[in-house]
Amino acid sequence: MAELAGHLLKAQSVAKMWHWKVKSFALHLALGELYDQLNSLTDELMEIYMGKYGTEAHVPLSDPNPFSEQDPIAFISQLHLYLEKQHDQIAQDGFIVNKFEELQAAVARIKYKMENLK
Repeated sequence: MAELAGHLLKAQSVAKMWHWKVKSFALHLALGELYDQLNSLTDELMEIYMGKYGTEAHVPLSDPNPFSEQDPIAFISQLHLYLEKQHDQIAQDGFIVNKFEELQAAVARIKYKMENLK
């Protein structure tokens, strides 16, 4: 979970960078929504996890950023794929799985907007 949290914090930073950088208003709005969703859902996911399993989670922020800073569409696709791969790696606790899937759904919805509403 700590590695997941670290990657989600990196994704949030990349989303904010793209939010400021893109020229398309539709992408600007979608990336702003992504940033907000990553912020709130990551916070909720980690609080649920720490409430159940304890607060001793060291979040590794020094690992390399796995998300594209060259293309916002590549970024959202990488984030979507990363979350798919992580699904079976998280604690298989109902509350945690539900919140994680809510996060996945938000990313999928925003991915749709970024790819189709330009």
